[in-house]
Amino acid sequence: MNSVKIGPIRLGEGKPKIIVPITEETDSEILNCANFYRRQLGDIVEWRLDFYEDFSDFERVVELCKRVKTTIQKPLLVTFRTLGEGGEAAIGKSQYVEMYRRIIQTKAVDAIDIEFDRGQDILDNLIPYAHKYKVKVIVSHHDFMKTPSEKAMVDKLRNMGQSGADICKLAVMPHDTLDVLKLMTATHKASTIIDQPLISMSMGTIGRVTRVAGEIFHSVATFGAIEGMISAPGQMDVETIDDIMMDLSLEEDPFDDDDY
Repeated sequence: MNSVKIGPIRLGEGKPKIIVPITEETDSEILNCANFYRRQLGDIVEWRLDFYEDFSDFERVVELCKRVKTTIQKPLLVTFRTLGEGGEAAIGKSQYVEMYRRIIQTKAVDAIDIEFDRGQDILDNLIPYAHKYKVKVIVSHHDFMKTPSEKAMVDKLRNMGQSGADICKLAVMPHDTLDVLKLMTATHKASTIIDQPLISMSMGTIGRVTRVAGEIFHSVATFGAIEGMISAPGQMDVETIDDIMMDLSLEEDPFDDDDY
C-alpha cells in the first residue's frame, strides 16, 4: 500500500489522519464553520456539498469553494453524497459530472470523492480530468443496510483500486461485532493486494472502534465531528479520536521508561 498526499498531508504514513465535515446549508453558515474549523483539530476538511441548499447553482458552488479553501487554511475535500449512499440530495449523472468538473477547475480543491457505483463512464470522465488539475480522487462505496461478506468487501476494494483513483473508501453498516471484525479483516487483506491507501469504517455505535484503530488494520483516515457536526452514524468528536489514536499509535515506544 502506497501513501498519497492531499495538500501537505500524507495519508498512509503514521497515524490515520482526521477528516472533519462541513454540513451546513447556507453560505454564511458554511463560511462561519470554515472559519471555526481553521482553529480546531482536524487534518483535512470535507465540504459535504449535498447539504448545501444551492448545490445546483454551480457558479455559487465554485465561488463558495474558493472562499472555503481560503478560510480553512487546510486541505479541502469536496463530496456530494447521493441519496442512494446515505446523502442528503439526489442529482442526475450529467449534473454530477458538470458539478465536479467545475469544482476541479477552481484549483481551490485538493481532493474530490466520487461514488464508485455511479458508473464506469463517470469514473473515466472525472478521474483523468481531476489528475490533469492535480486534484486527488477518492472513490467510495457506502452500504447503510448491511456488512457484505469479507470476500465481497475485498473484491469491491480490489475493483475500486483498478479505477485509477488515488484512495479507496468503504463504509458499511454492522449488525453485530462479527461484522466489525469482517470489515477490519477485509481492509487489512485488501491493503496487501492494491496499491492505493484505504479508508474504511464500520458505521454506528458498534463500529466505533474502526474509527480510532485504523492504524492497526491499515485504514489511513477517519472522520470526526466538531461540536456534534456529524456526516454519518457513529462519528466521534475529534478530541476523543485524537486522544485514543495517540494511545494506540504504533509509533509509540512500548518500552518507554516513563510507563514503568
